[in-house]
Order: sequence, then structure tokens, then C-alpha cells
Amino acid sequence: MTDWIVTKEKGRWEIKVGPPHESNAVKFKINKRAQIVSVANSWVGARPSDQESCDRFVARVYDHVGISLPLGVGRQYSSTEFDRDEGCLIFYDWIDEPEWEPAHVGIWDGGSSVIDTNCALEEHQEDLYRVMKHDQQKLEDKYPNESRKRAPKELKDLDGE
Repeated sequence: MTDWIVTKEKGRWEIKVGPPHESNAVKFKINKRAQIVSVANSWVGARPSDQESCDRFVARVYDHVGISLPLGVGRQYSSTEFDRDEGCLIFYDWIDEPEWEPAHVGIWDGGSSVIDTNCALEEHQEDLYRVMKHDQQKLEDKYPNESRKRAPKELKDLDGE
């Protein structure tokens, strides 16, 4: 009888058979970005009980996949770096501020949609605090200053492994 040995470190897994068959090993990497989008999509339509703000929602999703984000849109923006891959955060600016200042955050699905909560688009007033999947262009229209896509360094580091 042999044992299975499972090693999990960050986004990498290794599964091998214990003695006497140690040479039988499988190594693989979890696609954290796809996992982030999948988890975010699983929330679409839900209304978190605590009237969750956009920053709390994205922190909850990232935490679910093992990546910590601070609370607060500004703090999340400051703790991330430029990125353009699926699962990254997408930040929107206040429309009435002269300088770019993050006001809203969601998770970009890698296509044309943003998964977020509490964005209060006019046609969705009844859905305040509900997790929604929005067309990115509608958010671009609501927050007309350029959006910025960013990701935590930890996620970017996993990409390179």
C-alpha cells in the first residue's frame, strides 16, 4: 500500500505517490485569474447580507482564492500594480474630481464585463448592493475618466511562476 503526498504552495500543487513509487509525480499550477473570475461570477445575483460595498466584495473574492486585499477603494488601488489580464481589479474615477481618484472597483472578466456590487447604475437602482455583471462600457459612461486595471503583486508573481 502506498500513500499520496500532496504539496500545495501558493498556486502550485504537486501530487505524488509515496514509497516505493516516488518517481510518479504530477505537478500543476492553478490558474488563479480564472479562479477569481469564476468565484466572482458565482456571486452574480446574490445580495450579501451586510450591504457589501464594492471594495469589500472584491476583497472577499480575492480572499477566497488566498490573496489578501486591504479594505477601501483607495487602499486597494495603492496596493496594486498596472495589469491587463483577466481577474484583475478595474478602478473607476469620480467624475467631479479634477485629479484621478479611485471611486469604484470591480473585477474584470477579461472580456467586456465587470463584476461588482453597489455601483448604482440608474437602471439598476433596485439592485443596490446586489452583485452584478455589468457591461464595461456602461461603467465607462458612468465614470467617464479613464478606468485603470490593476492587480496585487502576489497575483502577478503567480503569473510568472
